[in-house]
Amino acid sequence: MARAPSPVDPVVGALIVYRTSWESPTRANQFCQRMFGQSTSSGGYRYRRRGVMEGIAHWRPARNVIVVKGEDRDRVLRALGEWTREIHCWSIVLKPEQLRKLSKLTEER
Repeated sequence: MARAPSPVDPVVGALIVYRTSWESPTRANQFCQRMFGQSTSSGGYRYRRRGVMEGIAHWRPARNVIVVKGEDRDRVLRALGEWTREIHCWSIVLKPEQLRKLSKLTEER
């Protein structure tokens, strides 16, 4: 029988670093649109193209770096694998304030 995690239990997250090399700015733009979404307007209409990461709580502390909850790691790695040359992933322990940040980001989406 599984027990509920207490507030002091460490929560595992994933630190993902990826490297890209694009032959054209168009390809780089497509990657950003598909991964992170994009606000678009056309003919007076405004809409949002949703990206893979919009359904996943994450933050980007630096360029080409993503932090996610451990449970979302495989989904992000699969999506990145379609676009990037090199991916590195480490399991990390999220501090309570980092976990709150991820939870807040989930509520905002």
